[in-house]
Amino acid sequence: MALPDERQDHIVSLWGEYGLSERVTLLVKTDWQDTDDGFHQYRGMGPVEIGGRWQALDHNGWQVSVQASYVSDTQGRNAAWGSAGEGEQEADLRVLAGRNFGGRFPGFYEVQLARRWRDNLANEVRAEGTLGVHFRENYTAMAQFYAGKADIESDVGGARWLTLELGVVRHWEDWSVQGGWRATTAGCNVPAADGPIVALWKRF
Repeated sequence: MALPDERQDHIVSLWGEYGLSERVTLLVKTDWQDTDDGFHQYRGMGPVEIGGRWQALDHNGWQVSVQASYVSDTQGRNAAWGSAGEGEQEADLRVLAGRNFGGRFPGFYEVQLARRWRDNLANEVRAEGTLGVHFRENYTAMAQFYAGKADIESDVGGARWLTLELGVVRHWEDWSVQGGWRATTAGCNVPAADGPIVALWKRF
């Protein structure tokens, strides 16, 4: 069923990672939201996520990690299929596996499997993946997918989605700029969203 009005989301995210040791990384994420779906309007800070990642395996090019995080929600939107202000706090547990590869066009690939537990919103299972290929010096092409399903049972089923993203990253020493396009290509009870993605990365 289509919504009576077009939904617009403008989001600026801040994501930081800091290595506490060779195997342990601290993670912090938050965002600023300006959203309007015809029913709810919100402008302000989004959820704050704090967590950590532990590298369990580093062997023959493969790396496997376990990541856990806690999310403190706000009056903003925290689930693409939920309304603004729904949810109070969350926990996310995931396993990440990936490796680098060589050849004429070297690169990497990574897959993540996650379970997210929510207060006052349905829990979720998620799968995410990234393929990166260095096609020129200082340039990387990126293809990513984000898939998931909410634990909601109804006559039409729960929310589920598959979102694809294509982009290019340009590197300058410790800085990188990413530009791309993200679109929901399949799903149920989620917005059919698409739009540009721009990211700025600083390594330290």
